[in-house]
Amino acid sequence: MYNIDKILEPYRQIQKMFESQREKFKFAEEVRAKHESFVLPLISIQKSFENITKISQILADSSIQKYFEQFKNIGQKINEHLKKTPESLILLANYGWYLNFDSRFNLPNKLGQLIREDKIEEVDEFLIEYYNENIDRMFNDLSNHFPERKEIFIQILASHKKKQYYLTIPCVLAQIDGICFDSTTRKFFIKEKKNKDFRFLPEIAEEFANITSSIADAFSRPIFNQMPISAHESKLDNFPVQLNRHLIMHGIDKNYGDEKNSLKCISLLFYLSDMLTLIDK
Repeated sequence: MYNIDKILEPYRQIQKMFESQREKFKFAEEVRAKHESFVLPLISIQKSFENITKISQILADSSIQKYFEQFKNIGQKINEHLKKTPESLILLANYGWYLNFDSRFNLPNKLGQLIREDKIEEVDEFLIEYYNENIDRMFNDLSNHFPERKEIFIQILASHKKKQYYLTIPCVLAQIDGICFDSTTRKFFIKEKKNKDFRFLPEIAEEFANITSSIADAFSRPIFNQMPISAHESKLDNFPVQLNRHLIMHGIDKNYGDEKNSLKCISLLFYLSDMLTLIDK
């Protein structure tokens, strides 16, 4: 799980030191000394920005301006991605998909763009493959985070792999409320009724309101918006998909049991597990 704040920390140090023109020669020496400490974290976003591979060469250059401009460009690109990420995550949630923190930094916006281009089949195909490839590791992480639920998760994973989707999905939906309750004593599928600022949102939304972090703010946006999985059945015509917890758990939906819907629900489980780590900390 990456942490954008940690990744940006070396950049912030560079920026602060550069602002002190009176110490620019001392600054150059400090940059060299810090080379080891921030080259490795920056590599973690290499896939997002092709020019990141040039950082080591730039740091060896005596010209402060060159590598300052390089870091400045990287920072601008990161800010651009973060500004677009909430909208992209909301678009994905409208189609029943949720991305956890393990996903590549630029993945939400790439998938969001495909949705804007009406290429939802490509999004579905990619995410079905993505979650199937990573499902064992993700369920292992889930069991480590909620060890008292380990046996439940083992059986959920087994039923999914056996293609018993009509059994898998209701169990996953129950555990979504369960893990939220374990961490906060609040639930996801219960709507907030008392607090006017959070009314009609998931009860757990209030828990994320005071978390100050760029990545937390970006990834929490679906929780603060209406989603088909938790919407009132009378509002489902406002969404492009009809995958809805109420219709499933009350026996109204008789056609929900397929691989795509199973992975969509599992993606929400993984997503909330990651979000809850922010509260736990």
